[in-house]
Amino acid sequence: MLALSCFCLCHCASKNSESAPKVSLGFIPPDLSIKSRSIIPALSEQQAKEKKMNQLSALYLVKPETERVDFGTNTGTVRVTHVPSNPQVLQCDYPSFARGLAGMKDFINSKPAVYPERLQPDFHYADAAIYIRAKFRCLELPWGKVVMMLVQYTQGTHPPPPNSEDLRIWIRGISNDALRGQGGFCIAGDLTVKHLMLKTSEAASAEIEGKDEMQALSEAEKQLDSYSDDSFTPSLRDIEQMLRELQVEQDRS
Repeated sequence: MLALSCFCLCHCASKNSESAPKVSLGFIPPDLSIKSRSIIPALSEQQAKEKKMNQLSALYLVKPETERVDFGTNTGTVRVTHVPSNPQVLQCDYPSFARGLAGMKDFINSKPAVYPERLQPDFHYADAAIYIRAKFRCLELPWGKVVMMLVQYTQGTHPPPPNSEDLRIWIRGISNDALRGQGGFCIAGDLTVKHLMLKTSEAASAEIEGKDEMQALSEAEKQLDSYSDDSFTPSLRDIEQMLRELQVEQDRS
């Protein structure tokens, strides 16, 4: 199914404002449909202090203007964040975002073959840890670079193995301009994904009860890697195509 939908990304309010790029999503997998989209206004570090926002809320919310695209009900979200081209604005107004972006740029530019065990700097903060990593790939696309994999998050010490409730397609992408430090944008996606061989969280946990937990999770990751891309819903191949067809044009109006 082909769906054409355009949205604008606007620069954060500053004296260094510039025309915002227009981003088009071309192919959208048949298992996904856009439920809603909204531009989240920029919130600076100073504004967060004025609002007396706590540190955790600030980590989530202090970012340049971001387009949030929701895919269906409980299907997940892709966020497209406009990166200020002025490095002083970026560092001063969005310090946590700037640190995460710098770390992810270094990671993507290294052309990784796997996601490292150590905590990876991420421009999209999540109050949880990634413990399942499978189907990892680093994609070089016409507009930039993307890392993509299957993940599960946890806040607990005994998380369940891969299951039909918690598995996600994790996407982090940076445009060519942003990789060069010349503005641009970055994307962060977390989409739910299903597989016929996966059980519920409760059933999956029951299967590994009494077993070595780390070994069981490692074996489960290998099992996920063995499944074909098209056996997932949505297909990982379709998600790649959607990312590949994303286009950016400068708004000259």
